Amino acid sequence: MHPGPVNEGIEISHGLQNSEKSLINDQVKNGVWVRCAVLDKILREQY
Repeated sequence: MHPGPVNEGIEISHGLQNSEKSLINDQVKNGVWVRCAVLDKILREQY
């Protein structure tokens, strides 16, 4: 998953980033929840 933000024109072309098929925004949104779940699991095991 891409964590965002994207360096437009460096990591990926403008055309690909703004394509209707681009999954970057979904990956960024989902990545936030995945990281929250991982932190929750780690913290619950420690305390």
